[in-house]
Amino acid sequence: MLQWKDDEPLGLDATISPVLYANTVHPELKQQYPDWSERCKQIGKLWRKMNTEQRNPYLVCLYVHQAYLFLSSVQHLSLYFVN
Repeated sequence: MLQWKDDEPLGLDATISPVLYANTVHPELKQQYPDWSERCKQIGKLWRKMNTEQRNPYLVCLYVHQAYLFLSSVQHLSLYFVN
């Protein structure tokens, strides 16, 4: 859950699907649950309530984001080795 805490400030660029969901759909959780441990529990509960079909858009978004980050790093490395 510590990784979730580090991921939360990334907002829409979060790399963990439950955190991305909470950042996107439930930004009010930060005000309702200022204590991280309680907010983390609420994020988990909300995520578990969703069925697979509801979760898919967030999972796909993460896969696309991760692929973009990977390709960006590969492109950066190829520019480094070419020059």
